Amino acid sequence: MMGPNGTRQVNSLSRDFHDAAVLFDESLKETSAKLSEDIKFELDIKKKTMIMPSELSKMTSLTQLERFRAIEMIKK
Repeated sequence: MMGPNGTRQVNSLSRDFHDAAVLFDESLKETSAKLSEDIKFELDIKKKTMIMPSELSKMTSLTQLERFRAIEMIKK
C-alpha cells in the first residue's frame, strides 16, 4: 500500500508523462504540417521547372543561347 507521498509521486509522474506526450503530439503535428508544405512547394517548383523551356521558347525575341542562359539562371 502506498502512502500519501508515493501516491503524490505517481500522480506527478503520470501528469509529467501526459504533458510530455501532449507536447510531443503538438510538435509532431507542427513538423508534419511543415513537411507537407515543403513537399507541396518542391512539387510546385518541379512543375514550373518542367514547363519553363516551353514557355521560354514562346519568347521569340530571345536567341537559343539567351533561353539556355535564362533557364540556367532561373534554376540557380
